[in-house]
Amino acid sequence: MKITAELYQSALERFKMFNLTDPVNRLYSPASIGKAYLRKMNIKPFLEQNQDFPKEILGYAMSSYYGGRTEIRIRNKSIPITYLDFTSMYPTVYSLLQLDKFLKAKKITHYENTENVKRFIEELKSEYLRNPETWQRNEMHSIVRIRPNEDILPVRMEYSKIAKH
Repeated sequence: MKITAELYQSALERFKMFNLTDPVNRLYSPASIGKAYLRKMNIKPFLEQNQDFPKEILGYAMSSYYGGRTEIRIRNKSIPITYLDFTSMYPTVYSLLQLDKFLKAKKITHYENTENVKRFIEELKSEYLRNPETWQRNEMHSIVRIRPNEDILPVRMEYSKIAKH
């Protein structure tokens, strides 16, 4: 019991460093702390800030968040690779795409940009993705539907009768 109390006291001291106004007993996870920071910065939840945003477009955006599996598809062959830290992938992509401008925007709108995005994708080479300027292009802030051409994509699987992943 003493060790648990000491751990709690240490965690409480750490929490005080964050300078958050939310009561400590209302913060259940790192996501709770993140939301508390957003409230402290007066950043409203998306639907509160963008009440008229089309639900269909919002659905497309939400379905673009995907936690895919990691697999080995090429064995015993020397190819160029990049080390990927999947635990840091979302923060890295957030930073590269400069998504904070959407978080802080007074209003978010959408528009059709199919031809420009198609041209961008057709001209895109994998090595361009190593350049941060590529990630800052407007075309990178697009939602697209793709038809794979024998490409290996993350899959959603039916692992049980109850849940699909």
